[in-house]
Amino acid sequence: MAILSIGFSCFDQFFFLNEWPQENTKNFCHDFIESGGGPAANAAWLLGLWGKMFTTLAI
Repeated sequence: MAILSIGFSCFDQFFFLNEWPQENTKNFCHDFIESGGGPAANAAWLLGLWGKMFTTLAI
């Protein structure tokens, strides 16, 4: 049996600052993480970990 994952997928970017940004200032991040996300993509990733066959139709 195959599973069809239909829904939204996205590309997430997380930026980390040392402190909360002040008004009218420029801030630089010290680290960042990029990863895939969205309900359809996350479900497909988990199904892959479980060894299930799946197809993703993402918007």
